[in-house]
Amino acid sequence: MCVQLFQTNGNRLVDALKGISLSVGLPIISALVSTVLIERDVIEDAAPLFLVGVILAATQAGRRMALVAALVSFALFNFLLVEPRFTFQLASPDDFLVLLIFLSVALAIAHFAGQARDRGQAALERAKQLEALFDAACRALISKDTHLVAVIAQEAAEAICPLGWQISAEHPRLTDDATPIAAGSQGRGRQPKSSHQARVIELCGPENSLFIYPTKAGEISAGTDQSFAMLAKLAEGALTRICLQQELEDTKVAAAAESLRAIIINSVAHDFRTPLSSIIASAATLEDHHHAISEAEKVNLARSIRIGAERLSRFVSKLLTAAQLDSGAIKAHLQVVDVRDVMGGLLEAFSMHKHRSSVIWDGSFADVEIQCDPVLLDQALHNIVENCLDFSPPGSPVRVTIQVGPFFDILICDEGIGIAPPYREEIFKRWARGPQSSKSRSGLGLGLAIANGFIHALGGTITVIDKPDGERGACFRVRFPMSVVEGHRAAV
Repeated sequence: MCVQLFQTNGNRLVDALKGISLSVGLPIISALVSTVLIERDVIEDAAPLFLVGVILAATQAGRRMALVAALVSFALFNFLLVEPRFTFQLASPDDFLVLLIFLSVALAIAHFAGQARDRGQAALERAKQLEALFDAACRALISKDTHLVAVIAQEAAEAICPLGWQISAEHPRLTDDATPIAAGSQGRGRQPKSSHQARVIELCGPENSLFIYPTKAGEISAGTDQSFAMLAKLAEGALTRICLQQELEDTKVAAAAESLRAIIINSVAHDFRTPLSSIIASAATLEDHHHAISEAEKVNLARSIRIGAERLSRFVSKLLTAAQLDSGAIKAHLQVVDVRDVMGGLLEAFSMHKHRSSVIWDGSFADVEIQCDPVLLDQALHNIVENCLDFSPPGSPVRVTIQVGPFFDILICDEGIGIAPPYREEIFKRWARGPQSSKSRSGLGLGLAIANGFIHALGGTITVIDKPDGERGACFRVRFPMSVVEGHRAAV
C-alpha cells in the first residue's frame, strides 16, 4: 500500500508540474511573440495576444492553472509593454486602469474557458462511465451465474476508475478505511465533491453479498461515486433476478417431481391392484368353496390366478428393466441373426393375444442377416406390437414390414386411433401415456420407453411416422444404419 501511495503521489506531482509549466510557459511564449510583433510594428495592440496564452492554458490545464496563467500574463504585460517598460512601475493612473482592465479580462477568460474545459472533461468522463454501465447492464441481463455478475461489475468498475479492482466473498479490510458503496446509496445525503479514499462496492444479493475493492489508491470524484452506486444497484438487480430464476427452476423441478411421483403411484397402484384383486378373489373362492365348485371351475380359477401373477410379473419386469436402463446395466451382446428368426419369434409370441388380433409380416427380406442383440430387439419389437394391439380395435391386424436401403427399417403399423403429431415424442418418455389413454387401460407407461432404450442401445432410433398408405392408425419406424446388415458390412 505504501508503494501504491507513493506512485499515486508521484503521479499527482507530475500532473501538477505539467499544469504549472503550461500556465507559465504559454503566457511567456505569447508575451515574447507579442513583444517581437510590437517591436517590428506588425501590430499596434498586443493585449489580445497576451490573452491567447491564458486561453491555451485554460483548454490544456483547466480553470485553476488558467487563473495562474492570467496572473502571469498580467505581470508580463506590465513588465514588457507598460511604460516605463521592463519594470513593474507605473507612469500614470491611466496605466493602472489599463492593467486593471487587462487583469479583469484575463481572469474572466481564465475562469470561463477553464470552466468550459473542466465541464467538457467531466462530460466525456461521464459518457465513458455511462457506456461502461450500459455494457455491464446488457451483459448482466443475460447472465445466469452470480460470480459472472461480480466479474462484470469488476470490469465495469475498472472501466469507470482504473484502480485494479478485485472480487471478494467477504468484506475486505483496507488500510485506508474504505467506505462501502451499497445499492441505493445514490442520492442519500449530499455527495462530496471529491474523495481521496478508496471504495468498496458491495453487490447485495438476496442470500449473500459479494464485494469488489480497489488494489490501488486514487482520487474518486462525486460523479464516479454516483456511477459506483448505479453499478451496485445494477448488480443487485441482476443477482436478485438470478436468485428468483433459480427459485423458479427449483419450483418447477419440485412440481414436476411431485407430478411424476403422483403419476407413478397412481399408475402402479392401478395396474397392480387389478391383477392382485383377481388373484385374491380367485384364491379366496378356491379356499372357501372348493367343495362346492366343479373341477372345470377350479381350473378356470387357477388359470385366472396364473394370468394375474404373469401380469404382475410383467409389471415388475418392466420396472426392473427401466431401473437397469437408468443405471446403464443394459449392454448389447451383438451376434448375427436371420430376419426370419426375429420375425418368427415375434409372430409366435402374439399368436394367442388377448384381443385375438393378428400380427402380419409380409415375409420381405427374410433371408437378410443382421448383427444385433436378438433378446433386446425381440423385447423392443414385442413392446411396440403390444402397444399397437392395446390401442387397436379387436380383430384388426398389426402389419410388420421391412425395408432395406438406404437404412434398415422395420415398420410396425396398426389400424387404431393413431398418435397425434404433438405427442409423437412424448410417448417414448417414462410414465407417458397418450391423450387417448383411459384409466381403464392397463400399463405403466414404460413399454415404449423401454423399447426406445433398447433400440438406442443397439445403435438405432425409433420414431412415429405417418402410415405409408395414408390410412388411419399409428406407424412405428425402427431404423438402423445399413452397417447392421451382414452383406452390406462385408461390402464395406
